[in-house]
Amino acid sequence: MKILVAEDDLVTREILKRILTHMSDEILEASNGVEALELIERHDPDFLFTDIQMPLLDGTAVVEAVRSSRTHSMLPIVCMSSVKDKEDITRLVGFGIADYILKPLRPSEVHERFRRVISQHAGWRQRQGAEGQTSLLVVDSDPNFRQFAIPLLEGDFVISQAVSGAHALRVYQESELKPTTILVAEGLPLVSELQVVNLVSKLAIESRTGIPSFWLVTDSDVAPADKVRHFAGVIRRSFVPETFIAELRRTLLAGSAPIDKLRRHLREDARKWMVTATRQTLGVMSGQDVSTLDSAGHRIEDGICGRITLTGETDHIEVVIACNRDDAVRLASKVLRREATLDTGGLDVFGEFSNTIGGRARAALLERDFDLHISLPEITQGYQHAGDDTAWDTSAWFATATGETFFVGIRAEEGRVGTMVGYDPLSELEQASAPVVSASASADASSVSDSSVDDALF
Repeated sequence: MKILVAEDDLVTREILKRILTHMSDEILEASNGVEALELIERHDPDFLFTDIQMPLLDGTAVVEAVRSSRTHSMLPIVCMSSVKDKEDITRLVGFGIADYILKPLRPSEVHERFRRVISQHAGWRQRQGAEGQTSLLVVDSDPNFRQFAIPLLEGDFVISQAVSGAHALRVYQESELKPTTILVAEGLPLVSELQVVNLVSKLAIESRTGIPSFWLVTDSDVAPADKVRHFAGVIRRSFVPETFIAELRRTLLAGSAPIDKLRRHLREDARKWMVTATRQTLGVMSGQDVSTLDSAGHRIEDGICGRITLTGETDHIEVVIACNRDDAVRLASKVLRREATLDTGGLDVFGEFSNTIGGRARAALLERDFDLHISLPEITQGYQHAGDDTAWDTSAWFATATGETFFVGIRAEEGRVGTMVGYDPLSELEQASAPVVSASASADASSVSDSSVDDALF
């Protein structure tokens, strides 16, 4: 079991660690809210014990971020603070925290309360459905929508339903298998959707079960922000099966598979490191500044493409680097410091360019705990790109100061690729330190010494 302790005071953190030592296999530490969120994202702890008053990002903001996350919304949280403000405590309880402990901490009391929380919530991952199925409660006063939605959800969930907020409380209380996910329709009579969140959370704590994740079902394109923050996400209502299923995959079912995690990282976070890796590599190779371009209007009609495959246990990532033939030749001429053609060093230079970008992509993904094997680049000619970048999870166009234009696209795909011809077993450090110009390209550059090529690149 893995526990994250977020506490800015070192002495208090050491006390908490001693208390938790015999309850956990691993204890992670964060001294502020920003570190806490990063550790949650990277290490997926089983429990979070957080101080409320922390620098950079306070504990309340951390709790809000966790509860609004698609992948960590059910993480059990214990809050600690010297603040006794009833409104603040009520707000945190509304987010479904497992306990609130006032400072100064008394070790004997804290030990017992921590032990109780861990005991009560130890099975939350199983109840969440780590093996594939979760129990789900649909709370909606519209029988037509329930009849429409429930058959579409039954393949992924064990379903129960309630016709109102008050009915939902009774269904939850009487359920032998407590719902781990609850869809709450906007505009419920008497007991509102926000009251359902607060009251069911209290029932969950009293019954010693995990706090469910709550999703707001709405007809509105944009739900009020002050309401949305109480939910893990928003699901737009639709009576078109394909549209509703697509909405479920975008929201409720997102992040449940490794491929979803890969795609989410590529779409939300990867562009920054992809751009810097390409600008740096291309800048060093061409000896000039490199900028990013607006994607509109750029095409590759008879180009060169380098394709790198990064393969995991169940899925893979494709990295493509491409440019027009003339741009590849001009890049090679700059690197080799002589007139080049594709056959006299151009393809080799482009292959090393692709290999370097692929290696840096793997290194960046490894930092995010995606451990992927890397292939050697597959270089093809006659590549075409019509300017449509929507097929890629992240992509960008680049231009050197003298006008050579390059495209880099990355996407995650389901399933393993076949046995990779030319699989490169080198470590990432070896990949990163490999020379940019291959031996064959250097041999072709008869008028350029090895040392001058190295100088040109680095």
